[in-house]
Amino acid sequence: MNFFELSQSIISNALAVLFPEKKFNTTVEISLTKDDKFGDFQSNVAFKIAKDVGLAPSVLAQKIVHHFDSNLPLTFSVAGAGFINITIKEEALLQAAEHLPKFFSEKKHQGEKIIVEYSSPNVAKELHVGHLRSTIIGDALANCFESVGYDVLRLNHVGDWGTAFGMLIAYIKRHRLDYNNTNLSLSTLMEWYQQSKVEFDNSPEVYEDSKKEVVALQQGDPENLKIWQILCSISEQGYQKIYDALSIEGLHVRGESFYNPYLPKVIEDFKEKSLLTYSDGAACVFLEGFKNRENQPLPLIIQKADGGYNYATTDLASVRYRIFEDRALRIYYVTDNGQRDHFSMIFAAAEKVGYASKDQLIHVPFGIVQDEFKKRFKTRSGGVIKLQDLLDEAYQRAHSIATERHLSNPDHFAKVVGYGALKYADLSSNRIMDYVFDFDRMLAFEGNTIVYLLYSYVRASSILKKADHDENKFIYPQGSLNPSERRLLIQCLLYPHTVSSVLKYANPHLLCEYLYELATRFNHFFRDCPVLNAEEKSSRLSYVILFKSVLKQGLSLLGLNTIDEM
Repeated sequence: MNFFELSQSIISNALAVLFPEKKFNTTVEISLTKDDKFGDFQSNVAFKIAKDVGLAPSVLAQKIVHHFDSNLPLTFSVAGAGFINITIKEEALLQAAEHLPKFFSEKKHQGEKIIVEYSSPNVAKELHVGHLRSTIIGDALANCFESVGYDVLRLNHVGDWGTAFGMLIAYIKRHRLDYNNTNLSLSTLMEWYQQSKVEFDNSPEVYEDSKKEVVALQQGDPENLKIWQILCSISEQGYQKIYDALSIEGLHVRGESFYNPYLPKVIEDFKEKSLLTYSDGAACVFLEGFKNRENQPLPLIIQKADGGYNYATTDLASVRYRIFEDRALRIYYVTDNGQRDHFSMIFAAAEKVGYASKDQLIHVPFGIVQDEFKKRFKTRSGGVIKLQDLLDEAYQRAHSIATERHLSNPDHFAKVVGYGALKYADLSSNRIMDYVFDFDRMLAFEGNTIVYLLYSYVRASSILKKADHDENKFIYPQGSLNPSERRLLIQCLLYPHTVSSVLKYANPHLLCEYLYELATRFNHFFRDCPVLNAEEKSSRLSYVILFKSVLKQGLSLLGLNTIDEM
């Protein structure tokens, strides 16, 4: 039972009966109390609507509370100047505990398809720290959607088309580079790209050659297509190495090139609906509310004067395909904050032409990764930090911890904890905000870190091992609950509500905060409640099983693995 939603529903229904003529422009908010003496949950709704109904908050709160039926699984009282305190009845708590394991396999949204687009690197370029956020935020959201039954298509919208490939192909031909070499790596392609860019930017002749090569590629020139396919293949192999380290699975590559056949149809669709305006030969769409710095209407160009297409055309073609061909109910785009304006225009244009409604297209923006001085996280020379370098350092630091603790499998520990620390530190930050990268904080045994969570997990495993109990056999709490048991049980029961909140706000940090509080309450339970030597051993073991099960489920949704020793 979702006691959060039940509390909201009960109070909302009471307000509808008490004030049938009113339509309140506020949501009934429920929060956990910080002190047990105020119950389990609390609502400040009386303060928000008191003025609308002409009553003092305390009087209104009393009026609301007196309306409730005593047979409810919750009890309500008024505190202070009008807070409504909510306490879950013990019998209801114990009954709810028996239903929680069913939530792990419950699929409410079967048959509903959504798309999550994330990672999205460019061919011939190595993944950098910026790709970390897109990749793991997108993966965590996809996991959460799948956990409640959605059919999720995980899309990697790879940059595999455009001027950059004419530039690279021209460079390879000009320098007669062996692109058939089986030992070619993504790092080599990256070097070729950087060198070709220098020549491209500084030589008009190279610039013209590059334009000719990209046209030849677009027209299906056999040699150019072969080079392009090799570049794409080597790049995908390079990305996969990092995806494997980060436990990223099921990511389907559908690059920009996939949508090439559908680009002319985009122009036709806008033309048929008389939405195009031509400016200096370019096909533009003018959208309400979008203006430039001079406060003039800002056009969305979807076809260049020379007849060529751009990112906007490709993005619109992708929306069209995903809605009409993939049959997606919603599409989530996980990219950095810098693309917010671009997607705002794309979504508005897609809605105007009839590809999708406003609520079907969701941008999931995130902030940048910063250094200790709160500047963009870069190398000492000012370059972009390669993601592989971060993974290597995370592995080495975690391996050193495993060696110091004389663990039996330091390699496994280094992968689970090292890579997990990178992911968790990022996911535990509100995605909208920038966050400061700090290896020492990531690998700390205290605070909201993966190490703290895994240490709690190992502690629970140790108890169950000593008890010789099969953790897959659920037993449930019985008898009267003491405060530590009650707090832990309530936190476990908030898991479904937390997953719902992650999906509602597309923010995995809510799950991280929940798991940290869960681990904290478990450790308080461990401190206050003997398990192995207690008379109520069976009941106490049930809390350990429930905690470990919820923690493991939550970590899996974040794409994080567990470990058996610390």
